[in-house]
Amino acid sequence: MAATHLSGYKPLDEKCLGDIAIQFTDLCLGEKLYEKLLINAENVEQTGHERILKFYERYFEYYEINNTIKKLGVDYQQNTNIENLKKYLKGFLEDYT
Repeated sequence: MAATHLSGYKPLDEKCLGDIAIQFTDLCLGEKLYEKLLINAENVEQTGHERILKFYERYFEYYEINNTIKKLGVDYQQNTNIENLKKYLKGFLEDYT
């Protein structure tokens, strides 16, 4: 809403007085709810702009992903304890919480 004020407009109030109607909606498909902060993270590189960083995440080969999905599917079908599945994912994905 700050952009409307900076443009010289006012949002509509309860009495429909103002210039622009503001409608709050849900997230769009693919829209992020939050951004991951990379403060003091490894694999971060500075760019030409002081506030923009590059982050290099681990690259997974197709066979690694495929084998992991198969293992999770088999374990799930065999009713393996959900905590064991979570431990496996934590070992595979560094940021999994």
